Amino acid sequence: MSRRQIIFLIIITVAVIVSLSSLIVTTIDDVNSQLEQECFDELEDTAKVLAEEIKQSSDSSRAILNAMAAIISGMDDKSNKKLCEVLNTFSFDASYISYKEILFPDNTMLYSDGLVEDVSATLNFDRQATAGEYISNLTQSAREKDEMVIRNAVPVVQNGRTIYIIYGVIRVSDLAEKYKADIYDGHAYVLIEDGDTGDFLLDTWHETLGKVQDLGSCKIEPGYSWNKFINDIRAGRSGRVAFTSKTIGEVVYLRYEPIGVNNWNIMVMTPQYVALHQSEDISKRLYFMAAIIWAVMLLYMLSVTWCLLSAYRRVRKISNEDPITGLQNRNAYQKFCFDTRRKKFDSISCVFVDLNGLHEVNNKYGHMAGDEMLQIVARALLAEFTFEQVFRIGGDEFLIISENADADECALKMKRVEQEIEAHDYYISFGVSHRENETGVDRISQEADARMLENKRAYYAENERRNPRATP
Repeated sequence: MSRRQIIFLIIITVAVIVSLSSLIVTTIDDVNSQLEQECFDELEDTAKVLAEEIKQSSDSSRAILNAMAAIISGMDDKSNKKLCEVLNTFSFDASYISYKEILFPDNTMLYSDGLVEDVSATLNFDRQATAGEYISNLTQSAREKDEMVIRNAVPVVQNGRTIYIIYGVIRVSDLAEKYKADIYDGHAYVLIEDGDTGDFLLDTWHETLGKVQDLGSCKIEPGYSWNKFINDIRAGRSGRVAFTSKTIGEVVYLRYEPIGVNNWNIMVMTPQYVALHQSEDISKRLYFMAAIIWAVMLLYMLSVTWCLLSAYRRVRKISNEDPITGLQNRNAYQKFCFDTRRKKFDSISCVFVDLNGLHEVNNKYGHMAGDEMLQIVARALLAEFTFEQVFRIGGDEFLIISENADADECALKMKRVEQEIEAHDYYISFGVSHRENETGVDRISQEADARMLENKRAYYAENERRNPRATP
């Protein structure tokens, strides 16, 4: 089989492997994309249902609190006992209210069990009265100092003046029990976030409440934007985002929807591996199929590759090594120059070597004598420098690149090379150049070449272009 046929066969084989692999990978990606979209759809449906539940619960609670406020306003007997009766008359089972309380103008709080205590360190009646009806963000409980709560406040107004403020208090811990995502077998989590402050009012995933800004250090997946996510929740817009969670080290899908209460947003999320669990069996079968295809093709390719490796090594050796001296040739040097054109050398030395009289030896004694002369020079250079440092770049020209070696060290080595060569009655001219913090080797090689030429001119001036060797 010819080289062209082998190459054609390899191309066809690779094309088949790539095509089949691409088909399998594309199929897996399509399945995962479909499941990802189905996951976000399910998260969206769940988020919308929970948002509607919270909105309805808020409206229901507000209606009940207003009814209680109207009753208290019309009561003649506003004793604590009668007020507690009102507090305990209405049921909040359908809402998220955990308990009720009434704030008096003297900054004392009446609880539904009849307990009265001073809460002036936490609440101020005048400021609360000015605020009117509202739902608070996350705040400290007046009754349970270690509890974070949300207050649904309604003023009790009589004759145009606020006389009490009645609160429906929501424990954050109770929210976690009430609002859960009944999807993915409990592996979906619910968060309620305040778009104005970024505070989480509910987080069924983490043990402590944090801020949405904490997610900013997570890696956002391609196709999604952290800025869009933040801008959306601040503006009360729905959307979705995917990011790598630092808690589990996995990609998480998150869908967010405005609730319609304050600037709260409901977020429902689930890990990617949960959402894509259904695709695992399909992916395993497809990957198994791909593995079989790869194994068969690999065995086939190995037999072809084995035949080509030896040929490739021979070609590479010929293209990068000088056949006479075994040194790296000009091709190898040009590649070295290209590869290091932007490299900054902390310290670099260059030696340019020219073999004096090679032309005369070739003319007088033949090319075999000239080849022997070149081999003697090559052996002498390799005795002082490594193979990777030495190049034969021309007929009688050699070049040495030495990193982290100063000019004196290179000059000393070259003196020993010169002595070894002269012992065979041959002579060289060389130039040494050294630079610090140099980029590439072009300038330093030119300097070494120029110094070699000076040395060569001095040699011929002294020897009047004598043949460097009397006998071959």
